Amino acid sequence: MAIGQRLRSARFSACLLMLICTLATPTHARPAAVTIRPISMVDSALNTPPNATTTGGLNVTQNGAPVTGQIATVADAQTIAGALLVAATGVPSGMTLAVTNTNGIVRASARCGCVAVGSYPITLVVTDSDGLSASTIFTITVIPAMGAQLIADPSFESGNSNGAWQAGSATFGSPFCQVSCNDANGTAAARTGTWWLWFGGSLTTETSFAQQTIAVPISATLQFYLWINSHSGGGVNDYVRVLVNGNEIWRVSDAATAYDSGYTLVALDLAAYAEQSAVLRFAHSNGPNSQFINFLVDDVSVAGISAACSSVYALNLSAVTGAQTAPQGSLVEHTFILTNTGTTSDTFDLSIVAAEWPATLGTSSIGPLTAGASASFTVSVAIPSDADLRLPTTTTVAARSRGNPTVQTSASVTTTATQAERRIYLPLVIRK
Repeated sequence: MAIGQRLRSARFSACLLMLICTLATPTHARPAAVTIRPISMVDSALNTPPNATTTGGLNVTQNGAPVTGQIATVADAQTIAGALLVAATGVPSGMTLAVTNTNGIVRASARCGCVAVGSYPITLVVTDSDGLSASTIFTITVIPAMGAQLIADPSFESGNSNGAWQAGSATFGSPFCQVSCNDANGTAAARTGTWWLWFGGSLTTETSFAQQTIAVPISATLQFYLWINSHSGGGVNDYVRVLVNGNEIWRVSDAATAYDSGYTLVALDLAAYAEQSAVLRFAHSNGPNSQFINFLVDDVSVAGISAACSSVYALNLSAVTGAQTAPQGSLVEHTFILTNTGTTSDTFDLSIVAAEWPATLGTSSIGPLTAGASASFTVSVAIPSDADLRLPTTTTVAARSRGNPTVQTSASVTTTATQAERRIYLPLVIRK
């Protein structure tokens, strides 16, 4: 064996010996850290959509404080309920709405300005971690904001020196009473305060009245409390009437028994006199009787919709023909419907705010439209002769209230081009 061969063999033997010793020698070094990651057992191909169930709605007052409450529950077979995403769509202009999900309990917080009174369906959308979604609908009801009390001295506490009420009595000079004038042996008293209106209390013929002039607001209601604490037996001949501008709107007589047990609320609609100056009058009459008839009235109030929301401007715009297809180089006509959803007559300005192809409005404005009325208009879209095929383009139309220019909305339509018909004309060849 050559010397070089022996040297290589010796080196190999030494290296082999070191390797064996290294493998045989125990080591006390700290083992490397091991990270254990959870393995998802959910196959995305087997994932199912979440579910949502409506549990309630919200009642929100115009220009009032925010209202919060539970509206739904959400769940999913694969995603933890509290991790599901929730969102609300269909919220009307003028209303702010936030929805939150806590362990599957969905709550909403809503506040609105002068949104038209009524019920609004809101769509709650729930989405899981894979993007699958479901929806449910809950309702937000907008309640009118009531204005301030319009009756001066509603509980008659100024007594006989009352400057707010005109009053008179054929027998007593005034129908205002307190305990010092008489309390019918402890059976007559004010509902609140110390004074009240006392109609009757005489065995002879008696007429009396109390009246006040007010400005009647929109959707106004007259309320007062009545107690008939003694009956004369005179039946319909002994009565109290409520009149507005001389027109009787309510009457109660000795024959009634619904007010015998104490002060009972009476509520009367004043809608027929909205936005008018009106004389509100309580008038009483009774004939000669052997028994007393006592009509006691207290705490009169009139309130209506707050002046800030007396005229609500709102609208809805929708496309009748949402998507259309036509050949290159043609003109497509889309139809829209605009509805005045406010509480007063209004005119609406129209404009095209986005268009990929040339578009023209059939009219620049709609109106005036009365509250609740609708009107239609058209938008013509010109498809270019070289338009891309099968790619829908969007045209968006906006409508704005003239009564309140901050109130506006929009709607969109799509137009898709198809291959234009092409004709080839060949020369006519005549054989001779």
